[in-house]
Amino acid sequence: MNKKIDYWENMPRSNAEELMAADAFYDEEIFPLTAADFVQKNFAAENLYDSMFLTLGTSWQPLALSIMLHKPKRVIFLGTQDVQHEISQIKQAVHDEDVEYCFYEVYACLMLWSV
Repeated sequence: MNKKIDYWENMPRSNAEELMAADAFYDEEIFPLTAADFVQKNFAAENLYDSMFLTLGTSWQPLALSIMLHKPKRVIFLGTQDVQHEISQIKQAVHDEDVEYCFYEVYACLMLWSV
């Protein structure tokens, strides 16, 4: 795994295409190994959760790790429409057909306070 990490750390990231290639390498080559190690070291013996609420942003990996570790029956994502596509990566990484996924869109709002 260290060789893969070294390779990934040294991948060029000077433009959008190179950045996407580095991200894809991480997602396909490093994250699965990291996730397996994380779950093995922190394994919960039983499923204690029916539902898990998660805020969805642009970093899907921490959410996938939480789902893998806690093994809820249902995951409810809260997020904006522009990040909803991240759910497909989470489902692929978790790879558990027994988990039910729901998405609820939240709207960004600007609140102005006057004092």
